[in-house]
Amino acid sequence: MSQDQNLELYPALLGRTHENLLFGDEKPEDFYALLKSLLEQYVLDSDHVRALVEDAAIARWHLWRRQRVVQGRQRELFAIQPDPGEWMSGAFRSLEVLQRYKNAAELSCRRAYANLEAIRKENNRTQRWNLTFDLQKRRVELAERKYADIAPQVKLAASTANQTIDSQDQNIKRTACRGQDRPSVVQKIVVTVEDGFTKTSRRPSNKDVMAELAERAHHLYPPEQVVRDFVFKDFIPSEYAWMISDESDRTTSEFVQTISLEDWHKMVTVETDHAIGDPPPAS
Repeated sequence: MSQDQNLELYPALLGRTHENLLFGDEKPEDFYALLKSLLEQYVLDSDHVRALVEDAAIARWHLWRRQRVVQGRQRELFAIQPDPGEWMSGAFRSLEVLQRYKNAAELSCRRAYANLEAIRKENNRTQRWNLTFDLQKRRVELAERKYADIAPQVKLAASTANQTIDSQDQNIKRTACRGQDRPSVVQKIVVTVEDGFTKTSRRPSNKDVMAELAERAHHLYPPEQVVRDFVFKDFIPSEYAWMISDESDRTTSEFVQTISLEDWHKMVTVETDHAIGDPPPAS
């Protein structure tokens, strides 16, 4: 059976043939054994989850390859000179470069598996919630059949259970909105001016906001926007003049900026290279 025939069950992998997935003496059956073991560990309830599993298999496959390359290079160097203390600097540099590639593969592999674990945890939470709901529903149905003479009370209990579920859902959504009209991540930015220099602090930091966006991406109500709450302790300095339309507004102490996730990611990229580290206006 050819490799492409083996790939018929994995449409996301079609086209990743020997020239870009397998190299040297790497065996297709080894890769498919790895992929099969991962597919058996996760509930493939969507194409998205299947793609994440396939990405994890490829990341692990690449890591194994980098590990073999590093080990092979070490064997070569030890065969030439058993004492590492006698190695030439070029030998160490070549090994260091290969080690960096291996470290990058390890990081990529960890991220791929972290994505899968996040999906697994979310599925487990959903299953527990569904089981609890089904149990409550079966209890109500049993009570209705057994106590037909008290049907009004049973219906009231069912209505109360539904209201409780609706209330829980609203609480989850309210928490996700962070006080906004849509699910949001709120970032407070405090701006002060000391000795003519503008100082900006972000709570949480851009790095922490990115982490929160990634962690909440698979929640029931994932974030749809980032809300930046600016607080100016003194006045609005010239670096933030884009916020105001009139010079008389410089005494404004607070300013709220609502940004889409796409625009926020673009803004963070610009901020990284911004001369003073202050947020520029959204494009």
